[in-house]
Amino acid sequence: MKNYLRAQALLKEASAVMDAAGDTLIAAHIATPLALIEERLCRPDNLVNRNPPSCE
Repeated sequence: MKNYLRAQALLKEASAVMDAAGDTLIAAHIATPLALIEERLCRPDNLVNRNPPSCE
């Protein structure tokens, strides 16, 4: 799960950079893989990190 958490952090940072630069199209494209990673981290069968900060 450590790799997923790292990827999540990098994608969030990349999205923020693109938003700040005004390139919302790229930020929108980053949203899809970010959502997939967050979904994987929040799955009930995720035994390594049951409650990562992004889960509600």
